Amino acid sequence: VHMIWFREIWRSKLKFGLLAVAVGLLFFLLLFVNTVSTTLLDRFVGAVAYNSSDLLVFQSEAQATVQASRLTTDDVARVEEVDGVMAAAPISVMSIEATIAGDTANVSLWGVEVDGPGSPTEVVGALPGPGQAVVDTTAVSDAGLDIGSTFEISGVDIEVVGVADRATYSVLPTIYVPF
Repeated sequence: VHMIWFREIWRSKLKFGLLAVAVGLLFFLLLFVNTVSTTLLDRFVGAVAYNSSDLLVFQSEAQATVQASRLTTDDVARVEEVDGVMAAAPISVMSIEATIAGDTANVSLWGVEVDGPGSPTEVVGALPGPGQAVVDTTAVSDAGLDIGSTFEISGVDIEVVGVADRATYSVLPTIYVPF
C-alpha cells in the first residue's frame, strides 16, 4: 500500500509539492498570527491581565474602562465588605507626559497600593516607596528606563527601583507608583 502512495507522489511531484507548501504556509501563518496577537494583547492590556488582583471592579457607566471608572473610597470599602473578598484597593490610571533623559514621552501612570491588589506581579528589584517607581519592560526597552535611573513627572523626580514583566497598558511605557 505504501508503494502505491509513493508512486503517486512521484508521478505528481508538482501537485503534492504545492500541497505541502500550502500546508506549511498555513502552519506558519497560524503561528505568526498567534504570536503577534498575543504580543499585541499583552502590550494593550498586560497591566490589567497580569496584576495581583483576582477581580477588577468598575463604575457601571465606565464600560469596563480603567481610565473612565471613578470609585470613591466608600465604594472600595463596600467592595471589601463583600463575602469572599480578602482585600480591596484603589487603582488610579492616567496617561501623562514624563521627562526621561531630557526627552518627553507619553507614559501610562498607575497609582497602586504597593502590597495590595492591582500591583504588578513578577517584579525584579524592589516595590516602590515614596518618590520611587516600578516600570514595565516596555519602559526599559522603549524609554530607556531601568533600575537606578530617574525621570520627572510634573516637576517631581522619581527613581526606578523595579521592573515588572508583562505590565504594559495602552502600548505606552507603564509606570507604577504608590497610590
